[in-house]
Amino acid sequence: MWINGFGVSLVTIAALGTTPISSAWYEISLHTPLTFGMVTMLGNLILITSQYFMLQDKKDKKALWGLFSQIPDTLLFSVSIDVNMFILQSLIPDLHFYLYRFALLIIGSLILSFGVALEVKADVALVAGEAFVKAVCVFLHKEFGIIKTCFDLSLVLLAVIIGLACTHFTEVASVREGTLVGALMVGPCVRLIAPHLGFVDKFFGGKQAVFVS
Repeated sequence: MWINGFGVSLVTIAALGTTPISSAWYEISLHTPLTFGMVTMLGNLILITSQYFMLQDKKDKKALWGLFSQIPDTLLFSVSIDVNMFILQSLIPDLHFYLYRFALLIIGSLILSFGVALEVKADVALVAGEAFVKAVCVFLHKEFGIIKTCFDLSLVLLAVIIGLACTHFTEVASVREGTLVGALMVGPCVRLIAPHLGFVDKFFGGKQAVFVS
């Protein structure tokens, strides 16, 4: 979770947009007193609450445990975003050279991919966004890929609407080429990285997790 937060922070610091799933949260943070991490926490709590109402059996202890286990994950991820944003803003000067910013974007996307691959390898709990998509799939009896695409596009569209509404239709800082890079790069990179993480199997009893996004 901490590595994921660092990757998202580095992508965002590059000022070329942010990842699709974080675009709405980042755009809201730009127009409110709340930090990026705070909005991420609140947004994910809404997603977690929404999952509760989609549970077929609200007394299923295993389902409830999976639901509530997302809260500490989300808290750690959100704190990581704010801490790493603070550190990176102190260490990285104003970026005026586009290639430098694009390089940070690529590095951040690779770090995020590595973090997601570790998360998949651990196979302990999903972050709220992925768990929400999975819950919708079960509730609507739809394929994961279709719902995941619709979910990401909905967040990007929400970010665009918020940005345009708050800037009198002049700017949307959270959706740029970095958003497209995140959409196209992270998933394939996770699939490339995950098979090479066999050295961590000893920590998880040799269990093999499958990336389904």
